[in-house]
Amino acid sequence: IYFKLNTLHLCKNLINAVNLPTFLPFEQFAKSEKVTYNFYVGRLAVFEDAYERADQHLTYAFEKCHAQATKNKRLILQYLIPVRLILGSLPTQKLLSAYDVREFSDIVEAMRRGDARLLNSALDDGEATFIKQGTYLILEKLRMSVYRTLFKKVHAIHGELEPAKANQLALSKFQIALKFCGADVDVDEVECIVANLIFRKFIKGYISHKNRVVVLSKIDPFPSLKTVFANGA
Repeated sequence: IYFKLNTLHLCKNLINAVNLPTFLPFEQFAKSEKVTYNFYVGRLAVFEDAYERADQHLTYAFEKCHAQATKNKRLILQYLIPVRLILGSLPTQKLLSAYDVREFSDIVEAMRRGDARLLNSALDDGEATFIKQGTYLILEKLRMSVYRTLFKKVHAIHGELEPAKANQLALSKFQIALKFCGADVDVDEVECIVANLIFRKFIKGYISHKNRVVVLSKIDPFPSLKTVFANGA
């Protein structure tokens, strides 16, 4: 009811009541009620940007949901998949097909390839669907994750070609990769993208503006996405 009325702040009162020691023990509720409760608590955590907590509750709901309740499992996946993507876990095409959530196929592929153009196209094509689900703004956050993936691939290739300077990457190389993906950007725009990646802790390092070079940390230059979003990216 709170979700339909768009009064999500009132959900906390209900959750606090359920967590009281005087409340009926959680395990005494019917399985279907526990699944429903975790689904909505997980959805609330999504809107609060508490992705690890959302993952915990939505995973419980998905795993405990009756195997034949495919419609409900699909509904859960509409929120669980974006959360998993935020945390850097990509679903298989087999899963997407099994529960008919193919609207995420191109987004998953964009994440895998580091293809910003494909991500933009997928978000444009599925905009109405994702807005209706309430996941569009979450999926938009994946843009920085896609840039990170692309930058990581460029860094890996550069490291093989120039191992002595593996942690020093010219911005022009990232620019070439972006142009290959269809993004016609100049080096100043590239520097802005990389600066944002560093500021939001998607990568560790600093930019030498004079030399147009990114100097990456030698220790864990690409923190896990789970760590990044846990720190409020």
